[in-house]
Amino acid sequence: FAEGVGGGSCAAVANSSVDGDVSADVSVAVQPMCPGAAYCGSCSVAQLTTGTCLPGRYRLIYTAPSAGGAPTVLQLLVAVEEVRGRAYVGQVKD
Repeated sequence: FAEGVGGGSCAAVANSSVDGDVSADVSVAVQPMCPGAAYCGSCSVAQLTTGTCLPGRYRLIYTAPSAGGAPTVLQLLVAVEEVRGRAYVGQVKD
């Protein structure tokens, strides 16, 4: 998935009743959703797919061209959480 990002591919499919498959023309933007006036870092689609974004909430905005002129826009809200493993230390019995 991340390898295809950038060449117009963002794992989204779009079809037009006039132009047919316009998936290659779909663009995606990532906006961090910062609580209040707090600063939060940015993240790309490639970073989201590889798990290298900082924890937080992000809005993905997909835009597809339309034969009528006005693009079609859809949003996807994504939450990135940090998961930490726990080590168990116990006594081993023979």
